[in-house]
Amino acid sequence: MAKVGTSIRMDSDILRWIDDRVKERIFASRTHAFEYAIRQLMKSERRQRG
Repeated sequence: MAKVGTSIRMDSDILRWIDDRVKERIFASRTHAFEYAIRQLMKSERRQRG
């Protein structure tokens, strides 16, 4: 699937948390962290709609 660029704004504490996880190599990048979080939210929503 092709990646599409976008721009978002968020609280600095959230971005700091993400950057810390990237430094710890939990996520490969900010993009990876966002995609992971959104996919988890999508899965949760699907389960709730069951």
